[in-house]
Order: sequence, then structure tokens, then C-alpha cells
Amino acid sequence: MAEDKRDRKPEFIGNIPLWEHFNFRDELLNFLLLVVGSFICASAISIVYIPLNISMGGVSGIATIIYLMTGSGDFLSLGTLSLILNIPILLLGWKYFGFRMVYRSIIGTVVYSFMIDLTERFMGDWYQRIVAPLETKPDGLVFAISGGVAFGIGLGLIFRGHYTTGGSDILAIIATKHIHNLTVGQFLFAFDVVVVSASVVVSAFGSSPNIVNALYAFIALYLSGRMIDLVLVGNHYSQACLVISDKSEEIAEIIIKELDRGGTFLEGRGIYTGERKDVLLVVLENREIPDLKKAIHLIDPAAFVIVLDAKEVTGEGFGKRDII
Repeated sequence: MAEDKRDRKPEFIGNIPLWEHFNFRDELLNFLLLVVGSFICASAISIVYIPLNISMGGVSGIATIIYLMTGSGDFLSLGTLSLILNIPILLLGWKYFGFRMVYRSIIGTVVYSFMIDLTERFMGDWYQRIVAPLETKPDGLVFAISGGVAFGIGLGLIFRGHYTTGGSDILAIIATKHIHNLTVGQFLFAFDVVVVSASVVVSAFGSSPNIVNALYAFIALYLSGRMIDLVLVGNHYSQACLVISDKSEEIAEIIIKELDRGGTFLEGRGIYTGERKDVLLVVLENREIPDLKKAIHLIDPAAFVIVLDAKEVTGEGFGKRDII
């Protein structure tokens, strides 16, 4: 006998029903980030990447190659090609990880593809109208830099809203499950290199020497990655300091009183001597590091100090914005 829907138990995360996790305001903000980010990415594609025949890497790069080889829209629009190429990848992700893991990628892919076609309609001829008539045209490097920065900002906003544009991200996760010693980052880098390299041998990429366009593409890829990190993490870098000293209690007191920071004592033991010592862990702003080093030197010149980059720090005393 079929199960009555009224008898079904709600799904839980811990002791909390799943439906209680849905927050309309947050989801609306996330979707707005997706729309804005997709528009910025699509504008970069229509204004920079397509007119200068620069490949983007990833599935979007493959779509761009096909788009240029088939008459720049005579066959299918770039957004439609991107959507078609992503469909089997999304279905593969659905099979491996379930609908809940890919539904944001599905939404992100549809919105992203729509924005590509929308911006192409209004911005597709901007190069011929604005740049081509100039007697002295800007160097292609300027376009590669501006396009890479804009594209990275757009992707960063999309990721910040917890959406993706599908494509190589899903393939990377699947590949790492089957290939040992392969990381997601390594797969994505190799995939991008293959796509950009393929653009070199495609005859459609011929407005300037192919190898030059490939170099521009690698520059744009690098800048996009940096901008994604900047949007997701920010430029608010901190430093994590490990202090090993016989006078760690005195150093901790200075940190609390003079720097107005807290810290954590870790238990350590010397490898050679076997002697147990306290290891003081403290996270500070960049500008506070010189004061800390000066204080440590005054208290214990023989103290062993390690300073490490802490790219993202959240919690009391660090006011970084939370990702929605």
C-alpha cells in the first residue's frame, strides 16, 4: 500500500527539520548575487573575450571555441552552447551526488547562460562601434587584464551566493574520486590549460597571432583566480604567530594588556630534549606584528617565533564579513 504523505517524517539535520534551514531573505540575497555576478561575467565575455578571441578556459572556453568556429552565432548563441555543454555534466553530477548537491549549479548555469545571450544582444557590437574606429587601438593586454578582473569579480559574487556555473567544477570533483593523488585545483588548472591550448590551433582565433591570444588568456585566467579569492576572502590578511618561550606567560600578559588580543596555549615537547613547553598561538593584524616581535624580544630574546599567513580569520576581534 502506498505511503500516505501525511505519515512521512520530515527530514532532519541533527534535530532540526530541513525546512527550518530555509531563509527567504538569505536566499533572495544569494540569488541577487548570482544575477549580478552572472551579468558582470557575461559583460566581460561580450565586451572583451569574444571581440578579442580570448579563451576563458573551462566549459565556457569550449563553448567559445565552438561559437567562433561556427560563425559567431550563425549556428547557436554562446549562452545556448554553454547551456547545452553543461547539461550532460549536470546530469552526471546529479547521478553521483544527488539533486541537492547540483540544484544550485543548475540554477546558476541557466541564469549565467541567459545573461550571456542578453549581454550579447546589447553589447555584441560595441568593439566595432567604439574601439575599431580609433586610430590608435589599446593594446590587447589592457583588455586581457580588464576582462580577467571583471570575470573574476563576477564569478566571486556567484560563488559568494553559493551558486556555481556548473561545468568543470563538477568534473573535477568526480575525477578526484577516481584518480588518486589528484586534487580539484590540479584538475581545474590542467583542464583550463588544455582548453586554452586548443584555442591556439583553432583557425577562428585569427584576429592576431594565436599564441598571443593564448598568452592573454592565461593572464586573464590568473587574474580571474586572484579576483575570486579577493571577493570570497577579501584583502584583509592577518598573521598567525607561534611563540615558543620559557617566558610564555609573560609574553601572553603583554599580548592581552598592550595589544588587546587573546591567544591559546598549546602543549609542546622538544624533539631533542624531550622537555615540555607551552606554545603560544596568537592571531594578529599585519600592522600589529612589529609590536608583538618587539615585545617578545624585550621579554625573551631567545624566544622562537614563527609568523604564518592567515588568509581568512573569523571570530571575536576579527570583523570580516560573513559569506551569505
